[in-house]
Amino acid sequence: VKKTLLTGEKTILLRQKNDRVTGGTLNRDEVLVIRIEKKPADHIVRRIITDVTASAGKESRAERQARFVFRLLGSALLLSAVLMVLLGRAGSALALVTVAGFLGWISLVPKFVASARGVMALSGILVKTRDALEITGRIKNLFFDKTGILTQGKFDFSFLFLEYGSNQGTVLSTIFSLERASNHPIAEGVKSHPWYSEVERHAVKNVEIHPGLGICGIILEKGKKERFAAVGNLRFLKRFQMQVSRGMREKVEQLEAVGETVVLCGWEGQVRGLMSLADALRPDTKPLFAALGHLSVKPVMITADHDQMISQLSYAHGLKEAYTRCLPDEKAKKIRNRQEKGELCGMVVCKTDDDDVALKADVGMVIGLGTQSLERACPILILGEALANISRLVRFSRSLTRLSTVILVSGTAATVAVGIAAVTVL
Repeated sequence: VKKTLLTGEKTILLRQKNDRVTGGTLNRDEVLVIRIEKKPADHIVRRIITDVTASAGKESRAERQARFVFRLLGSALLLSAVLMVLLGRAGSALALVTVAGFLGWISLVPKFVASARGVMALSGILVKTRDALEITGRIKNLFFDKTGILTQGKFDFSFLFLEYGSNQGTVLSTIFSLERASNHPIAEGVKSHPWYSEVERHAVKNVEIHPGLGICGIILEKGKKERFAAVGNLRFLKRFQMQVSRGMREKVEQLEAVGETVVLCGWEGQVRGLMSLADALRPDTKPLFAALGHLSVKPVMITADHDQMISQLSYAHGLKEAYTRCLPDEKAKKIRNRQEKGELCGMVVCKTDDDDVALKADVGMVIGLGTQSLERACPILILGEALANISRLVRFSRSLTRLSTVILVSGTAATVAVGIAAVTVL
């Protein structure tokens, strides 16, 4: 189903009572009552215009330095022109004023860049700072998280496996109760289990979410004692010294070998069961890698998932390099290692990820955003989910940089030529 650019949601989307709507709805049953909660100033188009206008006056460091030099030279030339007029040398004064005019023309480059960023905003690519635009055109490594970027980010229930003697209802209730406290795509995926609506969910206290690992907390069952439980990958449950049987390990290996994501569930020192979920690859992943290759940008996968999970990306979609089983701190370390070698790095995350790792890169990007989530810390925000916008951004940034360089070089050459002519006249 086609998705809209501004909302990032499906064109046809069913809503229930008390759900928020961003555009309009088609009423099918009873009376539809809508309460408007946003002011006109919060309209998405107004906000885009405001953001672009506000950042138009923010110059990059290189632009500030160039503007200072051009203004200094221009002021010196104008003072010299006044001196030439007082000495009765009108021709020399005219030449100096012409040179100063060329310098003024060159100083318009920042305004041209600001206008170009406005054009990108109309395409759903919001660049908050000029530095981010400049760096994007020079990056050599572009790191990608996997879920929600190179995959569809929508997990579907696939398989349930129980340890001998474990109760199916208790295992499902524990997974559902803990995952309800998370907004990760996996937490949404467990809702696709056919019994999700029938199985009772319990209150949970002292919930702790560990990015890249899992979630844990104390289950509060009515009439029963409290119990600590954890749901996540094998690495996470080992932190709590939970025993894993040989049969459970073999099942994990089998499911991961076919590319499925496995979520283990355990309590009282024992892993009681697992649930596997499938997340399909996006069809536009291969064209993205090909486009980045033509731009001499190396795509690098960096994910918390296991090695088998990325095998299809490596062989069928052209991914050349990947780091697996990486926690957020480890992801930041991989990026820092590249930076220490003098390489500029970008990092792309999806709308459900935190910006912390992306901000460790030279330029961070968030893709898949809609009207409801523009307050992100990353300097580049991409509305909608089209991966082609990433390569389009890099190409546009490089073209803009080359055009700015041509303007500066041609303007400088013309200035030098007129200056030499002025000296000859003198």
